[in-house]
Amino acid sequence: MIVFLTSLSILLSITGAEMFNPFHSEMIPEISQIEDLESFFSAETLGRRVNEKGTKRIKHRMATYFPSKESDDTTSERDAPNADVLRKRAIENVKPSIEHFGRTEEAHDVIIVGAGWAGISAAAYLQSKNEDFNFKILEGRDYIGGRSYTNKKAFIHKNGSRYFDVDMGSMWLLYGAQNPLWDLAKNVSVQMAPYGYINTLASMKNHETIGVADFSYYSENFYDSAYLYYRWAKAYIVENDEGLKVSASESIDLINENTQYYTGNKTAVFEASLQEYLELMYGARTEQMSLWYGVQGEESHLGGYYAEDNADHLLEGGFSDMVEHLASSFNDKIQKNSKVTDIDCTGEIVKVSYEDRSGEEVVTKVARAKKIILTVPIGVLKRTAEEGGINFTPPIPKKQAGAIRRIGVGQMVKIFMFWKEEDVFWPGEFDDAEQYIARDALGDDLRITFYNPSYNKEEKLPYLFTFMLGKKVDKIAKLYANSDEALYTKKLKIQALQRLRMMFGDDIPLPRKVVATKWTQDEFAYGVYSYNKVGYREGDRAKLRNSFQNKVFLAGEGTSTHHYATVHGAYWSGIDAAKKVLV
Repeated sequence: MIVFLTSLSILLSITGAEMFNPFHSEMIPEISQIEDLESFFSAETLGRRVNEKGTKRIKHRMATYFPSKESDDTTSERDAPNADVLRKRAIENVKPSIEHFGRTEEAHDVIIVGAGWAGISAAAYLQSKNEDFNFKILEGRDYIGGRSYTNKKAFIHKNGSRYFDVDMGSMWLLYGAQNPLWDLAKNVSVQMAPYGYINTLASMKNHETIGVADFSYYSENFYDSAYLYYRWAKAYIVENDEGLKVSASESIDLINENTQYYTGNKTAVFEASLQEYLELMYGARTEQMSLWYGVQGEESHLGGYYAEDNADHLLEGGFSDMVEHLASSFNDKIQKNSKVTDIDCTGEIVKVSYEDRSGEEVVTKVARAKKIILTVPIGVLKRTAEEGGINFTPPIPKKQAGAIRRIGVGQMVKIFMFWKEEDVFWPGEFDDAEQYIARDALGDDLRITFYNPSYNKEEKLPYLFTFMLGKKVDKIAKLYANSDEALYTKKLKIQALQRLRMMFGDDIPLPRKVVATKWTQDEFAYGVYSYNKVGYREGDRAKLRNSFQNKVFLAGEGTSTHHYATVHGAYWSGIDAAKKVLV
């Protein structure tokens, strides 16, 4: 423990206490100007401070953690077509599907389970390569897109002159024009704007606000720089994996011990940054996230860190249009309202049993195929058949089953709160703060950040949306998400309003309407997206990309080593699985 604390203490002494003094900003050097900082935190240097055994262990880990992190053997990121190009190629090979209506058994070359981004990209790739390839998509929901779902006209003004579409799942196109879905979004004229995650910490109790400039300044120095190097350094040293909360707590202690002047703002911004950039990014607490592998997704940059036009963009309700556009040439091969319950690989041909829920009564049907592309989320794979998962015969191989156990699934709820235009109360013009966090609630079990969709738009939109994570939210979701939607949204609204009042006072008007996500209790998701838990092992996600008996091929964001929890990760994984099926 002493070596960890000493390491960051030395870092602070190298950079100078003045670096963190907001009253002397001209004395703050850029991180790149700090001489040999990475060398100071090199694996061998830190290892020698522990012992020779530590040096050997750290040399071994250095090859897998820094700078390349865990290796990724997927090829799709490098050579996959972007989504709009793939769509056009799929259109060129359109062929009518084989009709099976009225039959309880059917046969195909490939069955794709799930019509989210992975399933749709796999289908588009198969069609683009072989017009005679006979495939079918079985989707349990009554729409395609999976956790990319746009709630059309979620809020309509009384006079009907204006309405708002909102994305209940995916919302951002990360890395802008570097994203493989960028051209597809442009093609369907999705409204979007750059979004830079600019925060404000507000406290009505103390009438004190840490504005955008100060928040960004403290966050860049303490979270983006000092904590980044500290957790890298510690990852080399520790014998066993641990939660990120430990290194975060140690960093807070070091900030308090090694910086001059008032440390309250510094530690407050650091805690808010942990909440915003780690916990709410993955829907998990820092104590659950792996020190060794918990931030691989955060450290991946499409096109390189300094690529042009790589700003994240927030979409104003458009992901459903995008995925439907990609699937437009093979809609007749998608069967909705079809929940897969069993996959039997014991024979030469795979047998897939599913519930056809399209009629008044549920009918059990069977489809057969040479190969299966299975794109259900990790949350579904974690469940037994009795718990709502899929029954596999034979069971999922031990290596893949172990990997599934060690991958976490985020448990987070998102709500949209709509007001009358004249009731908008949050401060600033359209180019000010993007996020609001209640300073007085930092450290509370319930994590909440409010997002302002008006940022970078020419008008102030009359709604906020918020990510919510914590035991209270979990309980509300389990009790009411699937049984009483009115009570579900009411109780979430109460929690959200309590936080808003902490920042803006007790007199804020009540919202006209609230809509909430239910992914954590959804039978086709059981969570938002995946993250690497404490105990995650190198190569776990890669194991999921290995087929079962060369018959079942997994895809989805959960199978991506470096792009999990993203739409583009799911998109690439579908193409990768389709390539393997065609071999």
